[in-house]
Amino acid sequence: MNPTEIYKTVCEFPSNPEQVAVFNVLADLDISRNPVLLRFPCGYGKTESVVIPFLSQAIANEWSLAPRMIYVLPTRALCNQIRNRICTYAEKVHELTGRFITVGIEHGTSSLDPLFFSDICITTFDQFLYGYARTKQQIGRHFDLPAGAIANSIVVFDEAHLYSPYTHSLMRAMIEILKASRIPTVIMTATMPGSLQADLLPEIQDYQESVINFSGNWPESFIERYINWRLEDWGLLEDDTLSDKFARLLATQKDKKIMIVVNR
Repeated sequence: MNPTEIYKTVCEFPSNPEQVAVFNVLADLDISRNPVLLRFPCGYGKTESVVIPFLSQAIANEWSLAPRMIYVLPTRALCNQIRNRICTYAEKVHELTGRFITVGIEHGTSSLDPLFFSDICITTFDQFLYGYARTKQQIGRHFDLPAGAIANSIVVFDEAHLYSPYTHSLMRAMIEILKASRIPTVIMTATMPGSLQADLLPEIQDYQESVINFSGNWPESFIERYINWRLEDWGLLEDDTLSDKFARLLATQKDKKIMIVVNR
């Protein structure tokens, strides 16, 4: 099955061009180009971009990418939400193939997978870090097992722009370790500023093929929502007062519902 067919079968919606691009990159991942950075808008399908290529291994019964996925998020609430979505896709794969894809969750209030042994484990960054450092209290004598599971996984850091400066520095160190260990790694974000990206992934500037960006073309399912969008490069404030461009925007959009997302 090609990527388009797999998306229609598992997700029951068509893939967008970026999801196909990610599928092809992960299907033939050049580990020297690790990590891969995905920059897509909110709601554009970043989760499916990495989960569907992973699940396609079960459909084809060819596990060339990794036997496990560890999906790392900054908050517990996001973990719970993403797990429900991924469980839906795992159940669809079971219907198609008869193979059970276990989807675990590991965070402070829901510790169901302390060893990271599920086929897909959704976890917070602190729990991921504890597993790597072998400091998880609930694993008893098996302190090496979470680190071993990480070594046999594809690791996904979603919402990578949401961390505090201290946690950001820990993530940068962790990404360097994963790259040196040749563990497939994907970083996903919707609104990461260039300065943050340069600090988190300095080496990726030399490997632009490791960056997959939004092309600007929304699928029909988005267009039908009658949402118009545009990207502007200016600030909301000038010398602590409302900027002229922002004031003009508000003046011309009085009768419309608008949402403004800023990256700093």
